[in-house]
Amino acid sequence: MSQGDYNVALIVAQDAVNIAEGNELEEAENYVKLLNIRIDLAQNEKTIFDIDAQQEQIIRNMASLETETGTDALIILETVYGEEFAYPILKFGNEARSMKFNNNVSGIDNQNFNSEMFEIYPNPNDGKMYLDYELETEGNLIIYDKIGRKISEYNLSSGKNKLTLNNLKLESGIYIYRIKSGLEFIKEGKLVIIK
Repeated sequence: MSQGDYNVALIVAQDAVNIAEGNELEEAENYVKLLNIRIDLAQNEKTIFDIDAQQEQIIRNMASLETETGTDALIILETVYGEEFAYPILKFGNEARSMKFNNNVSGIDNQNFNSEMFEIYPNPNDGKMYLDYELETEGNLIIYDKIGRKISEYNLSSGKNKLTLNNLKLESGIYIYRIKSGLEFIKEGKLVIIK
């Protein structure tokens, strides 16, 4: 990306802050803070593994929020420091349901999703892998790089299915994958590519 691309990304994000209202305002502001950290790292040819103490504290503050940006912050802390967290996934009224993510992903309480319904294998792999899954509604598999950029996205059909992925463009490294059904992320985990 060029410097102009970074500037455009920040302008668009700041525009989102300017039009956000109520609860959305804090989330938009935090998103911009996290975007600034990612852009700063990218411009200096660094990764999330090179965050400084001040950036780490900003990310830790965001990680306590039950928002999408909060979840992104948790993923960064888990990836960089190997910490494990309970991730808020679904929220109904004042009751949040959560899912614990690590290399052994467990299910969501009181929902029709469980860990047996989503399996990426082999993991690690060389870019060729399979996803066995079962969804009540259509969804998506999204793969992010180590600084949180979306690398690829695959459509998932409802029902019990097997998706064959042959993404040989992935370089060796650790990636984060997320499975989305409707408007909610219902599973995420680490994906290791070794070439």
